[in-house]
Amino acid sequence: MYTAIYSYISDNGIRRHLGNITDVDVTRSDRTYDMGSIIVSGYCDFDMKDAMIYVICSDRGTQQENGAGFVKNVKVSSVSGDYRVEFVGEDLKRIYDTDIILDFTGNDTADFLLDFIFSSVTAKIATDRDPLITKVRMEFDIPIDVTDTTVIADYTGKSLTVNAADFLKVYLAYYRYFIKPAYNPTTDTITSYFIKASATPVSISLRDFIHERSSADIKVNKVVATVAFEPEEVAPTWLDALAADYDTAYNNRAILRGIEPPDPTGYNPSFVIKLVSSFYYFGISIGTYNAVSGNKLERFIDTLIDPTQAPTQAEAEALLGLADNWNYMDKFKVCYRNQDSGYIYYNYPRCLAIVAGVISYHKLSQITYIPRPDLPEVIYTLGKDNEIYQGYAPEDKRFYPIVAKIFEAEYLSKAQVNAVYELVSNRYIENIIIDSSILCAPLDLGALELLTMIRIYDSQGAYKDLPISERNFKIDSNSTKVTIKLGFKRTLLTEIIKSENPTRRAVRDSGGSGSGTHVFVQKFPIWEGTNAPDPDAYDTWFHPIEEE
Repeated sequence: MYTAIYSYISDNGIRRHLGNITDVDVTRSDRTYDMGSIIVSGYCDFDMKDAMIYVICSDRGTQQENGAGFVKNVKVSSVSGDYRVEFVGEDLKRIYDTDIILDFTGNDTADFLLDFIFSSVTAKIATDRDPLITKVRMEFDIPIDVTDTTVIADYTGKSLTVNAADFLKVYLAYYRYFIKPAYNPTTDTITSYFIKASATPVSISLRDFIHERSSADIKVNKVVATVAFEPEEVAPTWLDALAADYDTAYNNRAILRGIEPPDPTGYNPSFVIKLVSSFYYFGISIGTYNAVSGNKLERFIDTLIDPTQAPTQAEAEALLGLADNWNYMDKFKVCYRNQDSGYIYYNYPRCLAIVAGVISYHKLSQITYIPRPDLPEVIYTLGKDNEIYQGYAPEDKRFYPIVAKIFEAEYLSKAQVNAVYELVSNRYIENIIIDSSILCAPLDLGALELLTMIRIYDSQGAYKDLPISERNFKIDSNSTKVTIKLGFKRTLLTEIIKSENPTRRAVRDSGGSGSGTHVFVQKFPIWEGTNAPDPDAYDTWFHPIEEE
């Protein structure tokens, strides 16, 4: 077995072959949705400085399955005069781990079939302005699949910034596809094959192999996608009030003249106004006039005769003019005055007061906020059968307790795809690890494709279906050891570890406005009443064959 190394440089359209690494040892992990990893080591007699792509081949020159990728982290050491090289291989699927913009604003009639979704992403990858696109030709083998994907989201009229790998994962996992990349040195082409997993499971029995088995708690089993709502402040406004509100407002009140309340700007919350729309004269006694201390005015009517009575109210109003020209609650004492001598006949006064014709009371409201309206939402739940249901899973397939996450975004479709991404990342959170070296029954683990569903029977005849999520190869000149992992619980091969799912989203937050996708976690009661549920009723590992 050897590894062919190809350069960044092309000669007349043919990628330059730098040389072959011989006596190769390979440790490789193929993963369904995450990036695979590989470490290659061997003897090298050429300069690796310009290395770009590696291809692992058999001694006969046949390329190994998943045996190509990008070269990085090259280390060279000298062993007995020979140069031994080691490098880490980068999965060809890394080309998808990049942000792209999917613009569906021109697709008024788009039907969002599954192959259309796949093609929309790969078209953006292929037309990316990255220099790699000009260095290596890219092809995408996408089967015709007219499955309607609007159960996940309808992007009509929307523009989305997404990580291509995360966005694709939603659709790949939901519809049971995976991407298998390959490199052809002859045509200098990276081809991505979109492969739908077989619906027929491969059956094995637990007693036929030595295995490690573990499971983890389902972190989230319900998601809610909805439209983001940003509370909007409602400016204070004048509300109708009562005289009692005015009387008890003390220093937070005023009497104003007008037909409508003024602009509330500058007034304190709960400020009360007594709005007077018109004035008129009202007769008062001399005793009342003398009893008040402010807003008192004297006015005189000139005469040549000695009066024997006070001026009439009509004479007083004629002297004073329109009542609207005075201030509210002004008081007047009107008397005759001898126009020759200037003597004032105070013993015959006519007293008037300015009073309001129409009074209304208004109180300024507090600052309020528009309550959240009924916005559209879509619910998805994860069933015990690892299927994702729009709405609620059947009662016999529901997980308890219900742990929900709420995803908000400016568009419902953005919240939907992020919500489904959360659930597909929580499926099959359990593991069985099978090692080919300790099989008790013949089974070619290396020949099984990723995402192949394995039906595992226990000693009582019950079974559990789990997909192959990872294949691990350790290859040297003497042997090949294969280990496969069933299920998507995060593990080490030598140690089962518990790991939280990383917080990732298929659609990136919007820039500038801050109205991105918001995630809320909500836990619901496990049960009602006083009796705890039977743990056996919620076992998710095996179910009887009769349920098949």
